[in-house]
Amino acid sequence: AASRDAGLEIRADVPEAEMLDAYNQSWSVLSRLAVVRVVQEGLTNAMRHGAGDATVSVEVADECRITVTNTVQPGAAQPPTPGNGLAGLRERVDLQGGDLVARETDEQFILEARIPLRHDRESDHD
Repeated sequence: AASRDAGLEIRADVPEAEMLDAYNQSWSVLSRLAVVRVVQEGLTNAMRHGAGDATVSVEVADECRITVTNTVQPGAAQPPTPGNGLAGLRERVDLQGGDLVARETDEQFILEARIPLRHDRESDHD
């Protein structure tokens, strides 16, 4: 909602609210936090460096796969000093045993994450 309020046009392909609620109740705190942070960072990058749109896709099976894409502004220069957002996010996802890939094509920036899901009965300190 905050990203939309800031003017970002978002298309979302995510599980239904009831399914998300069930996941929220069964996944570990660290799994949930990693998923939320991937989406937040993807939308933040889309707002700061993109052309005003983003697509968020979340697929869940034995793991959670998240893809956030946004159109790249034509002629946009890379920031002179990269931030720590993607590096910190990569570390967070790595700690959960997942993978994070950030790449850019001529037209899009793509952030992809795979996060194995731990459930509440599993320790967040493994």
